Amino acid sequence: MHKKNTIIKFVSELQKENEDLSKTLLNLLKDKNQRSAFLDTILNNPRDNKQAYRLFSNSFKTLKARHKWQESYNKVYSEHVNKIFKDAKQPEDVIKFFPNFTPWTLEQKFSNIKLGSIPDIFGTETNFLSFVSQINKSSAVRNFKRIKKLECSLPEFEKAFPAVKKIDWFNFSKRSDFLRNLLKVKCAKPFNVELNKQKFKVTFLCNPFSSKMVFLITAPNKENFILKASPYAFLNVRNDRVRKEHENMAIRADSTYSDAMLEFYLKLNGCIHTPDILYYNFKHEIALYTQETGKHFHVEENKKKFLDFYSFNTKIVPDAMRLGVYINDINEGNFVVSEKDGQVKIIDIGHATFANPLTPGIPGLTFTIGNLCGQDYISIYGVLDVEDV
Repeated sequence: MHKKNTIIKFVSELQKENEDLSKTLLNLLKDKNQRSAFLDTILNNPRDNKQAYRLFSNSFKTLKARHKWQESYNKVYSEHVNKIFKDAKQPEDVIKFFPNFTPWTLEQKFSNIKLGSIPDIFGTETNFLSFVSQINKSSAVRNFKRIKKLECSLPEFEKAFPAVKKIDWFNFSKRSDFLRNLLKVKCAKPFNVELNKQKFKVTFLCNPFSSKMVFLITAPNKENFILKASPYAFLNVRNDRVRKEHENMAIRADSTYSDAMLEFYLKLNGCIHTPDILYYNFKHEIALYTQETGKHFHVEENKKKFLDFYSFNTKIVPDAMRLGVYINDINEGNFVVSEKDGQVKIIDIGHATFANPLTPGIPGLTFTIGNLCGQDYISIYGVLDVEDV
């Protein structure tokens, strides 16, 4: 089993005969050339990360010894990652290793965070951004923003929509149904947007609790795309306060930014479960995808038992899990069984957790991706490794 693990193989080849593995690991970090090659091996083989860490950590006889090695590892690892970031020529050079880089760090480095490219059907990037601007000026988006603003104050909401008084507003199910139906009436009617003398059909896909707007775009050639965009206008006003608001929105759970970074990370590592994300632009806070066609995946083993966190991640999306991405929002609307390859595709990755033990977070460079689903199993297992005082 270990023979197929590239990280373990690298260390095994350095291990002297009859030498304890823990000693090999300690000596490895002291040799500048060896540790650089070791860290490159780890970063280029993220699927081997957890198995290697399990073997390495178990080689230490005491928890104190393991933590001492971990501290030494974190120091050289941070230095190595900072060098990778310094040498990076484009965001992909970083995101292929870490989907949790802070937006302000990437923006300072690259001016704007842009990944992927625009499909030819939309013409140039400038044309596409003009197309998105027209969508943002539509009555569907105006109505959506008005509803979301009124929703913040129940008295104002009741005044604008008296039917609210007839339901139990604090019953999640009834509130969800009311908002979903209201958005369908006010926002879901398809409309046309002209681009390059061609008409594109745009439909607002209404989700009352999402922090982003989602649109289905049907091109003149009948090709379908999904556009995800922030409802907040950060582009034109670039003072420090608005810039901070943009950054804070980007790192919140289920944001366009955090979703796109996770999806590009999976795509750049050849994950079979990732949707076909085509383009992301931080300044405009938009992401474009090819629409995944297929049947929605039912998150239940039978009518009485729903798949739990462990079963879903290990059995349904195992390749994403091996890359350190864990799905928390297990809702059947978030997954499609693809017509192309029969694989389960994650079409809404919001609230996912990224955790790979040999690629930990780095102060000042990375952040913890948000999760508002209430499930936090990865953190629970993490605290078990900390001794009580």
